Amino acid sequence: MRFPNTKAIKTAAILLCLFVILLVIATSAGVYQRIILPDSRDVNVLYLSFVKEGTDKGSIEVKDKQVIGNILKLLAGARKSLQSSVQDTPLTKSYFIVNIKLPSENHILYLYKYKNSYYLEEPYLAVYKISKTDYKKLSSIYISVADPLTKDVETRYELNRMKYGKKIKTNDDLSKEEIELVEAVIQNGLSKSAAWQGKDIAKVDECYAIHKVFTDIDIKDSYYAYLIEDDVSVFQNGRNDYYNVLDRKLYDKLTEVMGK
Repeated sequence: MRFPNTKAIKTAAILLCLFVILLVIATSAGVYQRIILPDSRDVNVLYLSFVKEGTDKGSIEVKDKQVIGNILKLLAGARKSLQSSVQDTPLTKSYFIVNIKLPSENHILYLYKYKNSYYLEEPYLAVYKISKTDYKKLSSIYISVADPLTKDVETRYELNRMKYGKKIKTNDDLSKEEIELVEAVIQNGLSKSAAWQGKDIAKVDECYAIHKVFTDIDIKDSYYAYLIEDDVSVFQNGRNDYYNVLDRKLYDKLTEVMGK
């Protein structure tokens, strides 16, 4: 029988002790603690703003209690980091301002991406890390409440021709006329109430995907145009996967642009 190497056991014991010590220090310093936020029942209104290079690109007012609750729930997932907040606003070029209005005060938070991580900052108090998933959900709330076609946030478009969910042709450098076309398609589709459950795009013989990429915010909205029974053209919103009827002339123009 072979016994474990004594030196290896000592090394493992030392590493375990160091890990425990670091964990105790981190815990006592408040690292990994969750952010403390107001109770959603005490918040009657909340404002979301997007700032780029010092310019406010637009503020939205949120009064819906359910939406307020969803926003606070996403923010509550943030955990304290080792970084410190030492300025009025983040040093990044772009960020969200979350202004939680309370009866006696305003609770201001900044949400932003820095390099490949996402943060929530309380000025002069703490910097918290937030997951990429929660950041994108919060960004999507801002975009969904704001007008997706007129909001002053930098965007670009990508148009794909797809077959059973796979790209067979891509155009990510649209001309002015092509941008006007895809915006008209989106406007036409969003102006109607979606009434039918959409299809799994991976099972659609052929469709045209329009991706509206919000470059400042690092998210995108996706829309799909395809034909159903009786050659009816439809527009499917990627957010909720419901579709409605799309103007056939607009659909035909998409097929022309993508060179069917």
